[in-house]
Amino acid sequence: MPDRAHLEWLVPSRSRIQALLLRLYNVGNKLSPSTDDARTAVFQMLLGTTFSLWRSVFLLDKERTPESMHAAAIAFLERLIEDNTILYGDDRKTGAWTGGYYLANACMRLRELESRLKDASLPTPSSIEKVSSYLAKSYQERLASDSSLVWNDAYEAANAVCESLEESVTRGLTQR
Repeated sequence: MPDRAHLEWLVPSRSRIQALLLRLYNVGNKLSPSTDDARTAVFQMLLGTTFSLWRSVFLLDKERTPESMHAAAIAFLERLIEDNTILYGDDRKTGAWTGGYYLANACMRLRELESRLKDASLPTPSSIEKVSSYLAKSYQERLASDSSLVWNDAYEAANAVCESLEESVTRGLTQR
């Protein structure tokens, strides 16, 4: 039986990330990759971030202990090697590992975004600092972290970056 507290977090979080993906889609359709390298680079990195947040939101209900993560990692590798494919069902079955993978990937992409934001003359949201401090933790400290709180911090950072990109692109369109 699913954990009720997780379901209470899951439903609004799933809606939030889907709304952010839609906003990002709209921003991406206004960009001109041939003339706007810096903002396009931010868009591409942010897309990877939001995809990882979208995927992880469905996987963070699994127990994440060193033992459960290791068992899930081995099962994931076994499936990947035997069948040369990973589907959502496989991600779900090995969520103790994949949930952490997608969440950490989103966090790493957000940290990487810092330099790209400067290149695009966009502000770095203070919420990225929370993500960076999570990444600076040891393996054991990361395991002890509440994944939903880390997800919320990463979402807030991604949302702030999207808002800046959105404003910048809209300003650029009105100045043409």
